Amino acid sequence: MSVKVGVCPHDSSKNWSKWLDFFLYLSKKTGENLSPILSPNFEHYWSIFPTIDLAYSNPIDSLALEEKRGFLPVAGNDNYDEVVIFTKKGRSGEISGKKVGCVKDQFATFLGIKILRDMGVSGIDVKYYDSWQSVVSGVVKGEVDVGFLYKDFYDQLSNLSRREIEVLHVSKSGLFSHLFMVSPERKELRDKLLEVLLELDEEGKKLAENLGIRRFYEVSSLEELRRFVGESKAILSSH
Repeated sequence: MSVKVGVCPHDSSKNWSKWLDFFLYLSKKTGENLSPILSPNFEHYWSIFPTIDLAYSNPIDSLALEEKRGFLPVAGNDNYDEVVIFTKKGRSGEISGKKVGCVKDQFATFLGIKILRDMGVSGIDVKYYDSWQSVVSGVVKGEVDVGFLYKDFYDQLSNLSRREIEVLHVSKSGLFSHLFMVSPERKELRDKLLEVLLELDEEGKKLAENLGIRRFYEVSSLEELRRFVGESKAILSSH
């Protein structure tokens, strides 16, 4: 019986062939028929949550899978989710009291707001956009003074877009990454998959490196992540 796998569009949209190669490797090593599903956008990805057996999901969607279907965490990796805090070219300066653009309920937003709090920034006005590209446009147009972006998204920006903005801070939190999550119906797969991920051979290491991953580590609970998100939401609600 095949194992239906959902892959976060944040990753699969740019590296689908590399992810296919990695899942073929995992299938061979686990003896399971892993069948990854290409999701062109998050709407499609979320729509398959009721039917998938395994997921490679961002931190926020990992929490959703646990809460909605009882998914179990398996492993994270050292390609941590980080945030870039930026402004329009030539407008760097004091952030307190300024308008900040971001996407609602995204990990980069939660991380960004925590970083600003730790920097002593206060009195900001948060404006939500529908996409990260819209955040860039909002900053360039002057609708907001500062923006948050996933570092991976920033790394994909064109040179033209980068010339219009100025980076204020790039996080190196090393806190949370995308996670492999397994459904309770296929929980017997967890230990088998974890063993393969923790002990990649040379072929597996090369395939993982093609995805920007050098190592995997076991994740047995999402409580630390849930606490982090709760604290960040509390900060956002105070603005």
